[in-house]
Amino acid sequence: MPSAVGWDFNHSVENERTLRPLCGQIEAHFQLPPRRLYRYFATFDDEYLISRNGMHFRGFHAPLASRNSLPAYLSNCYFHSFEKITGHVTFDQMVAFDNLIYIRPSTSEDTTGFVTTYAHELQHFLQHGYTPVCLL
Repeated sequence: MPSAVGWDFNHSVENERTLRPLCGQIEAHFQLPPRRLYRYFATFDDEYLISRNGMHFRGFHAPLASRNSLPAYLSNCYFHSFEKITGHVTFDQMVAFDNLIYIRPSTSEDTTGFVTTYAHELQHFLQHGYTPVCLL
């Protein structure tokens, strides 16, 4: 389930200590859109994601609309935990985050690869957040 601030290091203190400052440095170079971003730093490889994205994928960006094509543990990242929801709520009230950036564990092991991948996926987040929607 998502934290209030949208960072998930899977209880890896080492990853958080190493990667979070790098993310801050990278994000300082962008003007982030007014969207809620959840950052997921995997600590295990997911065979489903590998079969879907190929064995060499490094990470991905997924807007809320893509949640149904993700494993449940990632799909749940978009929503408030059930413990925080009381009474009858709308779907929009259940949504905690609009976008997800997923970084694979092997990507996090190499600083250069991590910085390149995170900046790349952040660019997708910006494009999604700033590109106007065309309704036909």
